[in-house]
Amino acid sequence: MEINFFSQGGREVLIKSVVQAIPTYAMSCFIILDSIVKEIEAACARFWWGSTPEHRRVHWKKWRDICSTKAMGGMGFKNLLVFNQTLLGKQVWRFLQRPNSLVTRVFKAKYFSYSSIWEAFASSNSSYIWKSLLWGRNMVAKGVRWWVGNEESISVYNSRWVPIPWEFKLASPRVLPHDATVSCLLQEDGSWNTQLINSSFLDFEAEAVLKLPKPSLHRHNHNLTDTYC
Repeated sequence: MEINFFSQGGREVLIKSVVQAIPTYAMSCFIILDSIVKEIEAACARFWWGSTPEHRRVHWKKWRDICSTKAMGGMGFKNLLVFNQTLLGKQVWRFLQRPNSLVTRVFKAKYFSYSSIWEAFASSNSSYIWKSLLWGRNMVAKGVRWWVGNEESISVYNSRWVPIPWEFKLASPRVLPHDATVSCLLQEDGSWNTQLINSSFLDFEAEAVLKLPKPSLHRHNHNLTDTYC
């Protein structure tokens, strides 16, 4: 391929739509080795700056900086390492959203029969796919919180359930029992106990909790919601 035939815009399109798209399927299933990622990024950098085996061009900017958004001065190329983890995290999200699918049931039977995927771990004989999914789970865990429904399962202080980025956990001093669940914050009719919440939590946290829909409207139906979407 004659590099000089392409404009800078043409090179951008080829890198984004061809080179960085080719490994997408593999990255949805496995952690791509660092050596492979570096080879791909090095090839992209050489093509972007117009280097050839006969003539090396100066790379005026680090590839890491070029991968930042255009608003930040980059070109918006994918950071393959982050992209890889994101695609694996998407598979984990499908486990959460489709618990009755065949692939979810197979993995659950094999790796987390008596717990949720959040408590699952990798053993010495775990498959490479499972270890890859657990790596993707780390990214998903940063952006999920409990949707209050079956409030008996949600710990007041230890669970991520308050819609306050980025931790989604309460920072208020612990005045309630350490094992208290969200159910203790409700009145008999299922509505929030405003007086208890205001006296137990910091003002901005109490306000965020009271803005949540009343659990009585969707009892017995808690789920995880991706707050980054």
